[in-house]
Amino acid sequence: MKILVVSDTHGSIGNVIEHLEKDRSYEMVIHLGDNTEDGKAISALTGIETLIVKGNCDYKDDTSPEEIFVELEGVKLFATHGHKYGVKRDIANIFYRGKELEADIVVFGHTHISLSIEHEKLHVFNPGSSSEPRLGMKPSMGILELKDGALEKKIIEL
Repeated sequence: MKILVVSDTHGSIGNVIEHLEKDRSYEMVIHLGDNTEDGKAISALTGIETLIVKGNCDYKDDTSPEEIFVELEGVKLFATHGHKYGVKRDIANIFYRGKELEADIVVFGHTHISLSIEHEKLHVFNPGSSSEPRLGMKPSMGILELKDGALEKKIIEL
């Protein structure tokens, strides 16, 4: 299963739609908040199943969850925006939440800065922002490939 992971689109999904039109091999999109309406639009425009969590800027959204824990292709995935875990300071809280859930991977956004690490068999992954990157970074998204419990991940710059 190939999954596109995006976060912090803030009303600008052109890069995401363009990428999905060029590469039609994605089976799912995960939108990590800060404009859940963008996640809904991505799903409507592409027909691709989209998991959506709300972020700190999604205060009007009463329907999207703040966290999702799901098993896909034998991989346990925990998705959240990250603001409630203090990820702008450090990733300790979100890391330990992932360990507590016995997740294989934690995906989060909020920082607008991409990150891909593995520690103690837990993958911690932030796709950055596809529309408003910080610290001089380029816009970015993440790709997860899951199969039979195996996980491959990468950040793509736009």
